[in-house]
Amino acid sequence: MRIALVAHSNAPWTHHYAQSFVAGGHHVCVVSYHPVAVAGVRTIFMGGAGREPIPKHRYLTSVPALRTALRGYAPDVVLATYLTSNGLAAALAWRGPLVVSARGGDVLEQAGGTRLPAWLKARLLRFVCRRAAVVHVVSDEIAEALLALGVLPSRIVGFPVGVDVEHFRPIESTRPSSESLRIICTRAHDAVYHNDVVVEAFARLRSAGRDVRLDFVGDGPLLEARRRQVDRLGLSSLVTFVPRVPNEGMPELLRAADIYVSASSSDGTSASLLEGLATGLPPVVSRIRANEPWVHDGENGFLFNVGDSEDLSRVMTLACDRDDVRERARTENPALVRAHANMTTNNARMIDLLASVARAALRRGRYQQGS
Repeated sequence: MRIALVAHSNAPWTHHYAQSFVAGGHHVCVVSYHPVAVAGVRTIFMGGAGREPIPKHRYLTSVPALRTALRGYAPDVVLATYLTSNGLAAALAWRGPLVVSARGGDVLEQAGGTRLPAWLKARLLRFVCRRAAVVHVVSDEIAEALLALGVLPSRIVGFPVGVDVEHFRPIESTRPSSESLRIICTRAHDAVYHNDVVVEAFARLRSAGRDVRLDFVGDGPLLEARRRQVDRLGLSSLVTFVPRVPNEGMPELLRAADIYVSASSSDGTSASLLEGLATGLPPVVSRIRANEPWVHDGENGFLFNVGDSEDLSRVMTLACDRDDVRERARTENPALVRAHANMTTNNARMIDLLASVARAALRRGRYQQGS
């Protein structure tokens, strides 16, 4: 099967998808608006200056070039991720079998996201979903939002991308109890993730005499604002800012921590959370719909009220004190991810989905390769 993957080539899961498809014996071409090559896979760059974020008009003005690229490659099926960017461009450029994948902010309203008028966003989403043979979603919340827009239930298939459970594994032994507890946040410094709330809660924890340290991993437009906030609160010696690391370097950082934290106000199914779970960390995360299937409050982790630094500080204190929850997380959280978010299993599900769409198009006689 020839698969064209229209996706952000700077995202780790694009590399996982492409290389998994190749390992399965399929021919793969990645088409991306980011100037990042995918190792061992043909990558077509749609041009531009590699700006972050990519201006939305680029997805529209590049449609002729994308059409030419796809016709030249002549795939059996196209997979396009994020409905209002790659998905929209693919829906306009390609008339063959198409699967689109909704990830979160492309459907849900998120702080700091690109603001489209609600009526326009709804029309774009309906158009892309009508054009696609199947709409893949990574969470129930996204599925419900699309259903509310009138997308047919029969067109929606849901499962998370998942994580590499062989790569993200728990630490085999606990560290000495005399060491400071380390809290880690691997969310980017973007408005939707509210890392300022994490800093405020950490400051409360330190004021209460707790021996804890905080590590941020990642970059983002609000990074310097967070550094200034940390300096202002006198926490510079206790908070570490680690630059964005390749996906293969993340397990080591997670295994060096004791507690995972995220203050996001919206998510699809967070790969960051799944990575924390897979390495056996107890999560302390916001009480949003996306997190609730994965975190059972007081059992394998803790939930706190969105945007409430005082409540986050209270819950962080529980996470520090509850040795039983941390021990339970070491065994139960990796098992949870293996059962429901194993990337190898879910990549195979995606291949099966793409193959079924390609076969259905051929049976209907509505598709000629390269059309």
